[in-house]
Amino acid sequence: MKIQRLFPNLVVDDLAADQAALEALFDLERSFESDWFVQLRSPCGTWEIGLLKRGGRGTPESIAGPPGGVSLTVVVDNVDAVEAAARAAGIRVIVPSRDRFYGQRQLLLGLPSGAVLDVSAPYDPDADWVARVGPDGSGGFVESS
Repeated sequence: MKIQRLFPNLVVDDLAADQAALEALFDLERSFESDWFVQLRSPCGTWEIGLLKRGGRGTPESIAGPPGGVSLTVVVDNVDAVEAAARAAGIRVIVPSRDRFYGQRQLLLGLPSGAVLDVSAPYDPDADWVARVGPDGSGGFVESS
């Protein structure tokens, strides 16, 4: 089966609040809007995110609980600029920008819905960590201990 589109949907209490937060952080345009669903996408259409209103007529009850155990990763070219935009827009910074041993500069943000955005950009990985990572034989990579 060929996938035509794949995007996450967040269940939120306030569509406008999460929409405003995402638009403040990233170059997004609204491709659909109703009283129960908002679809945002990048101008080139490479990624999309949906916002479903909790209790809305199109939101299944089985997914209406608060988000938990999931973060959305967004890879950008400048994590520090996203952090500045988040602070200017009053978006909760869970963990400020920091360099991670595995080769990412990372920032964790909390959306009004409670969802967590893991915003990252490539960064030079720690040499000791790189020395432990190698091909796994199936086209991927594995970290040895």
